[in-house]
Amino acid sequence: MLGEMNPFVPFQSNETVPAQLKPRLLISQLSSRLDSLITSALRACGCFQVVGKDIHWVQWRSYCRILKPDVAIVGAAFPETGWAELEEEIREVSQSTPVIHLGEALTWIQAEKLLRWGVSGVLSEAMRPYHLYEAVRLVLQSGLYVQPELVSSWLSTVFRGQGEPALATGSVLLNLTEREAEVLKMMSRGHNNRDIGKALCISEKTVKNHVSNILTKLGVGGRVQAVLLALKGGLVSLDKPEEPLDP
Repeated sequence: MLGEMNPFVPFQSNETVPAQLKPRLLISQLSSRLDSLITSALRACGCFQVVGKDIHWVQWRSYCRILKPDVAIVGAAFPETGWAELEEEIREVSQSTPVIHLGEALTWIQAEKLLRWGVSGVLSEAMRPYHLYEAVRLVLQSGLYVQPELVSSWLSTVFRGQGEPALATGSVLLNLTEREAEVLKMMSRGHNNRDIGKALCISEKTVKNHVSNILTKLGVGGRVQAVLLALKGGLVSLDKPEEPLDP
């Protein structure tokens, strides 16, 4: 799998990525603004190959099944009546293919829906090429990527003047051990189990055990929900970029 092969060179490197190692992207139909944005980002990154583009979201699932991309990117102005159909599409595709959503003026409710449905990455119209690069890199390694500016904006809106939900969530987080809290913080930054184990000097199996304990203690069914709790409870903040892991 490409994520395990780590095909990426440093962003904006002069090194050429062999064609067979370039992640294959399938891109849904986008608004003209988003299409121009992602076209520029793809050109700047220079390390992706597009196997399908401008695919109507109703046909998107079929194209994913046939073309088998490494990452599927979906983004359009979906009508409210189409969210039920979109949920079905995302839930099925995300079982086998990491999904990144690129949207305009997403509300927190919509973003949380997308994450719960199985989306692994969320980008906005303020995306820069580096955001696309990082999102694809992380989701290929089973990580989660939400554009930092989005998280800061959403949380300040959702919890402004609403201390009780965050307080209640914080009390649940107190059940975690110090090591489990460390693991959850790294999960919130999109790191996969292998990277977490390397950074904390523990085995990948031990990381998996910690993740299992975290999900059980928080009463959630997956990593996305655990990360959302960590964000809501104030365990992590994405206002500032994290220092990169040592190679």
